[in-house]
Amino acid sequence: MNHLNSILSNYINPTSIIKITPLTDGNINNTYLVEYSVQRLIRKAVLQQLNKNIFHSAEDVINNFLTLTDHISSKTSDKLYKDKSNSIIKIPELYTTNDHKPFVVDESGFYWRLYSYIESSEMIDVVLDPQHAFSLGRSLSEFHILTRDLPFSSFSVMDNLRNFHILPFFIRQYRKAYAENISKHICNNELYNRLLKLNSTVDLYAVNSSIIEQAKLSNKLSIAVIHGDPKVSNFLYNSTNNKVLAIVDFDTLMHAPLIYDLGDLLRSCTNPEGEEPENALSSHFDLSLFSSALRGYLSTSNPTLTKSDICLIPYSVKLIAFELGIRFLSDFLCGNKYFKCSSKYQNLHRAEVQFNFVNSLELQWSKIITEISTLTAK
Repeated sequence: MNHLNSILSNYINPTSIIKITPLTDGNINNTYLVEYSVQRLIRKAVLQQLNKNIFHSAEDVINNFLTLTDHISSKTSDKLYKDKSNSIIKIPELYTTNDHKPFVVDESGFYWRLYSYIESSEMIDVVLDPQHAFSLGRSLSEFHILTRDLPFSSFSVMDNLRNFHILPFFIRQYRKAYAENISKHICNNELYNRLLKLNSTVDLYAVNSSIIEQAKLSNKLSIAVIHGDPKVSNFLYNSTNNKVLAIVDFDTLMHAPLIYDLGDLLRSCTNPEGEEPENALSSHFDLSLFSSALRGYLSTSNPTLTKSDICLIPYSVKLIAFELGIRFLSDFLCGNKYFKCSSKYQNLHRAEVQFNFVNSLELQWSKIITEISTLTAK
């Protein structure tokens, strides 16, 4: 903890620190809840280390977040906007150091940030019920409303995000990882068979993997600033009624199709077993949660979805789940170098969860199409 105290001393008096607790959620960065005292009052903040092995331009990540918060602050301070909005989503504020910088760089070259703590909030990993799903959908739509007039020229484009959500790119990465590493597991019969089964799933669903990219290249999709990772655990909830209070983790801000965000949210909140159930076979798609989340998204004044966006909603859910499964599987084959893992086989398990979800979604495809038609009918 001495290292963390040293980092925090750039923001607050280290003698005021009461407790530092690791927060286990998140597959990339290390995050901690900090409790400290100010004039006998207990305050909280969130300290986070940016993974420099993933984010090579950490200052760009931080500056993009500051651009976003400046824009949203200007919108939410406007009385006319407030009069039109029933709810304003909170975004954590970034603290500045004693010498007025938005980050600290330690002796190993890691960047650290200190965020404000959203009071009366809690993190939830699994959607609780249809009302919860509705709140998630509406909150993402409100975020898109807040950012739809934000010019992306204000942002730095980070190299690690240039192929983000480009499924054909991740399939090529997987093919390479599989070819180079599958023979290493041939002596472990059970593991080898699991990998062969997953590879067959990749072959099956890779057939239509370019459909969203083709629509994007044809200028048929709504392009805007997106969150990039709007999973259930990247929202904070009111601890008394489970309504969404805030959105967090903006390291993947980018200019991209809105259905990347919508598809990822629908993927995350329509699996009632969550991202990492104990039994991967329990992972499944829930149509009622899908309907509630999509109704929530469509319940705002957000008019930006095109006909092509709407037609591709089921593909976006399926393909982003498929993409995530491929990324987990590739990382397992390459030695678990990207996503944080608590065990050697965790990424393999994560891949199986996503692929089982895709299988379940496929079985309900016609019902999904009917539900979308009903919800978007005018």
